[in-house]
Amino acid sequence: SLSVVVVLLLLLLNPDVSRAFTETVAAGTTVNDETIESDDDAVSTQQVYGTATNTIINTNGQQVINPGGTTNGTQVNSGGTLTNNGGEDNNTLLSSGSTMVLQGSADGSSIAVSHYAVIESGTSVDINAYAEANHWTINKINDDYVYLRAETSLMNDSVINGGKLWIEKGTLTNTTVNGGRFVNVAGTDYNTIVNGGVYFLGGASVASSYNLTINSDAYGNLNSGTVTDAIINGSLIVAPNFVEPSILSSLRGNIAVNNGGKLMIITGSDTGLADYIV
Repeated sequence: SLSVVVVLLLLLLNPDVSRAFTETVAAGTTVNDETIESDDDAVSTQQVYGTATNTIINTNGQQVINPGGTTNGTQVNSGGTLTNNGGEDNNTLLSSGSTMVLQGSADGSSIAVSHYAVIESGTSVDINAYAEANHWTINKINDDYVYLRAETSLMNDSVINGGKLWIEKGTLTNTTVNGGRFVNVAGTDYNTIVNGGVYFLGGASVASSYNLTINSDAYGNLNSGTVTDAIINGSLIVAPNFVEPSILSSLRGNIAVNNGGKLMIITGSDTGLADYIV
């Protein structure tokens, strides 16, 4: 029919008519309110070098943020993926079934930076080398993980309401834990406040914590590594590492055990160099 011929001519003359999104957002350009998805098994990918705002990523959709690129308000739904390869993402929302990966450049010349992301349950999240997460809110449940994978993985000023934050390596500063599990296997955390849930330090490697606060509804377990300066209003148990006895479980600095707080030290722990305030 005539209408079919017209559509075919339009597609031949202007192939972009068939695209629902801009495949390459060039440096210095901005796109708004686009949707990235695919109805078949092929992945539809948007490469961002400029700015993309209010993007929706659905099944088989992927947004890749490259060095110099910025996204604002991306919503990643089930089957969608956001990959930050050294750019900046702001106010990202990860819904159940979605994936997010932060990975800076191999030489560290470009850092993947993420600000004010909200991470819902049922998502897959990896913070890899040369990557930084700031002001995140993690609302996961049960055995749902967010991973920090490398020594250059960073997380700052974030809130954990549930799920598990698992630190294989990396550094965390000013984390508030309201629920779930904070597991520092071999990283370093500063100024962590545990209001609810469980805090674990150590495993089979050395981990460090500075200025740790465990409040009345929370529980902490030091299994290897060192806690330097702590306020205990809840419970902290310090136990030697029976898997790797050469890695000590140590307390250092000022350890304040307030009214209602409990500090339990198992024989074999390294706690003699701390100053205790009871």
